[in-house]
Amino acid sequence: MQTNLSKISAFLGKYMGEKPKAPEGDTELLRLLRETQSEIARCRKNLMFADSDALLDMYIYSIKANELRYDHLLQLAKQTDL
Repeated sequence: MQTNLSKISAFLGKYMGEKPKAPEGDTELLRLLRETQSEIARCRKNLMFADSDALLDMYIYSIKANELRYDHLLQLAKQTDL
């Protein structure tokens, strides 16, 4: 897991023109992508069986958040030539 310092460094490097580094190596980034895909699939499945407005909202929010996370990880993978 990245420390706060490495997150800040990656954030600043983005604006300083440095190429971002994949978190903890290529295999870590691929693992995060797979986990995020699984989480999206799980939330979509659970959304079908949600029986209250609160659960619907929670699963919709979780799907959207994980889709954004996946997009970010995919962009990072492309930038690091993975």
